[in-house]
Amino acid sequence: MHVLSKEILDALARRYGREYLKNDPEYFPHCYAEPRDKEVVAFLAALLAYGNIKQIFRSVKAIIDILGEEPCQAIITTKPRQWHQALCGFRHRVTKGASMAQALELVGEILREHGSLEALFLEGYRPRDMMESLARFAEVFYKRSSHPDLLKHLLPLPRNGSACKRLNLFLRWVVRGDDGIDLGLWKRVRAADLVMPLDTHVARFGRLFGLTKRKTGDWRMAEEITGGLRAFCPHDPVRYDFAIAWAGVEGAWRTATSARALLDGAGSRGGGGGR
Repeated sequence: MHVLSKEILDALARRYGREYLKNDPEYFPHCYAEPRDKEVVAFLAALLAYGNIKQIFRSVKAIIDILGEEPCQAIITTKPRQWHQALCGFRHRVTKGASMAQALELVGEILREHGSLEALFLEGYRPRDMMESLARFAEVFYKRSSHPDLLKHLLPLPRNGSACKRLNLFLRWVVRGDDGIDLGLWKRVRAADLVMPLDTHVARFGRLFGLTKRKTGDWRMAEEITGGLRAFCPHDPVRYDFAIAWAGVEGAWRTATSARALLDGAGSRGGGGGR
């Protein structure tokens, strides 16, 4: 186990900065000027942010191409049967076109009624309780869905133990301030409440630095790692997620033999994995 320090975290943040954004799924919402377009594209990109990065980019781009230049307007005005027709042949690993069509249909309903995903989230937001806040948000989709089974993989529930990596990733993107990587779209959700988007890279990092002893990548592990990072940045515990994840993609958490090796070797490895 290595000793974690702010020096290590800050060095990683400097090494893995905005130049890595072009290879990250968060690149897609940055392509739009309108906040409402950024929000919906961020949500859809986050839902598909699992697996190989090339596959993620290919799948997100397929959705973006269907939505056109005004994604929010397209989602609001498109009829459900049109989504199913347009996404008939779509597949991203275990996510099939029917699941994405259902998600787009429900996002359209929510936007028509609430105006934004942020407005819906705020209705169930409980400060200092992200598990409950996320559960209330996701459950709206299930309650509205005529085929809730199609949503189980896209929108897992933290109450069932899931780490909810992709929903936490979406929240990091839209809640944290605009720093050139994250978007700073939502102003009324506290960055202090965010939970680390837990993937294999973040889990390895957490075990390497003794932030968790858990072997299962569940909600409790995500909270434990977040709690450890909160000691370094209480108001913004997921500040270092982007750097931690990209260091993991490039192999840092598998090969480092010392904390100093992390600082000396980060950024020099060949990557290719995904979040």
